[in-house]
Amino acid sequence: MLAFLERLRQRAEQAVLVVAHEETLRVCVAYFRGLSDEDMLSVKIDNCELLAFDLSNPGL
Repeated sequence: MLAFLERLRQRAEQAVLVVAHEETLRVCVAYFRGLSDEDMLSVKIDNCELLAFDLSNPGL
């Protein structure tokens, strides 16, 4: 997942749409919010929920 996020960071586009299942999106949320693996498990993402992340400023 981290390699995927790094490839997104290197793209020239200002916006990229990523469609994924909840588990994959949960990892993204944890990465950008700086959550532990344990805290990541409590993240709930609704069906069709839209999330926005700034790839130039991860929450780590």
